[in-house]
Amino acid sequence: MKRLLLVIVFSTIFSAPVWAEKQSYRDLLFNYDKGGSRDKRLVQKHFGDIGDGIHWANAALAAHKAKRLYCPPKKLTLRGEMYFTMFRRRVEKDPALIDTPDMERGRILLLELQKTFPCK
Repeated sequence: MKRLLLVIVFSTIFSAPVWAEKQSYRDLLFNYDKGGSRDKRLVQKHFGDIGDGIHWANAALAAHKAKRLYCPPKKLTLRGEMYFTMFRRRVEKDPALIDTPDMERGRILLLELQKTFPCK
């Protein structure tokens, strides 16, 4: 059951959304910056959904006493805008990512969560 739950969660968060066009992360960030408030809310909600999926996978691992993916402070609640900011920070810091096709948002967000909130 645990394995099935993780497969479902990871297949959901690591798949590209239906509304996403094939674009680079540079394009995604450019369009976000130039977009209106509605567009920004949609992107933030999307990243919030990805982040929530990662959070629930992390919680399931913790409940089963397995190694967690990342270890945020207990009283911290991350929202879509914060997840997007973390994603943006990771992409802007890594020149190899900025022009890659936009297909791995969940993996990139997870890498930044792990860097920001490492487990000791």
